[in-house]
Amino acid sequence: MLERQALDRVHRIGQTRNVLAICYVVIGPASIEEYIRRKQTWKLNLLSASFNESTTGRATAVKGMLEDLRNTLGQSS
Repeated sequence: MLERQALDRVHRIGQTRNVLAICYVVIGPASIEEYIRRKQTWKLNLLSASFNESTTGRATAVKGMLEDLRNTLGQSS
């Protein structure tokens, strides 16, 4: 997720001093931040599942991803 990328950028090889990272996020039931966070989590889960599932499981996951994308774009199946 984005926070992980930011923390990785803060930590550099040879870093000897402590670093404080603060993340301000506005989260609400209909906020764009919450929508993006859900999508990031879903994509991480899909990636993880693709390494752990059979071909049939991957196909089902991809179908779910396409359906979610269609719903997001307001298109029917």
